[in-house]
Amino acid sequence: MSNTALSKRLAAIASFVDDGLVLADIGTDHGFLPISLVQEGRVPRALACDVRKGPLAQAEKNVSMRGLADRIETRLSDGFSAVLPGEAECAVIAGMGGQLTCRILSEGMPVVEKLSQLVLSPQSEQDEVRRFVYDHGMHIAREEMLTDMEKYYVVLDVRKGTGPMEKSCYFRYGRCLIKEKNPVLLEYLDKECRTMTEIREKLKNSGTEGARKRLSEIDLILDENREAADEMR
Repeated sequence: MSNTALSKRLAAIASFVDDGLVLADIGTDHGFLPISLVQEGRVPRALACDVRKGPLAQAEKNVSMRGLADRIETRLSDGFSAVLPGEAECAVIAGMGGQLTCRILSEGMPVVEKLSQLVLSPQSEQDEVRRFVYDHGMHIAREEMLTDMEKYYVVLDVRKGTGPMEKSCYFRYGRCLIKEKNPVLLEYLDKECRTMTEIREKLKNSGTEGARKRLSEIDLILDENREAADEMR
């Protein structure tokens, strides 16, 4: 059977995984990421974990169809709950919101502390994930931002040890992306600035408490947006 084709987003995530590490894919869905990495010889073994029985059953079927059951083990697991410390060397957590990602990391810290690498791709609240990483003695070694099916995605390569994070806009948009003048981020900043400015214009004459709170949030976003954009230009 030919190697499993990945979406643009999953291919970007796969490219971040260090070769030769035992992988734990948390929230594996149908298991395509670990299947592809094992097929390509990038990782020797993998744990395909998911909290949902339906997708996990499909992942197990996909693994079996490709003759990889001796190298990929499927596990019903809420985050890292079914993974022992030291069983994996790299973990991927992708396709979840930032708050859920942080909860999984927090509850699975005994496993996380034994990892050589974390690859994270939160779909929202990326700033909360970046803050969690730095608050727990880790740093982001590199980042990528891309579009797939007209949606924006980020991928974070997280390692042990502290690193610099000098500005609040780095948490919101990514220090590496800003320093490297990532063109997708620059496009995103332009779109976000226009959208937030339009929303602000609609809310500025409203006297409700909710509107005032939202205006304060928008002003903070716009300040950090401009700070990031100015550094990139």
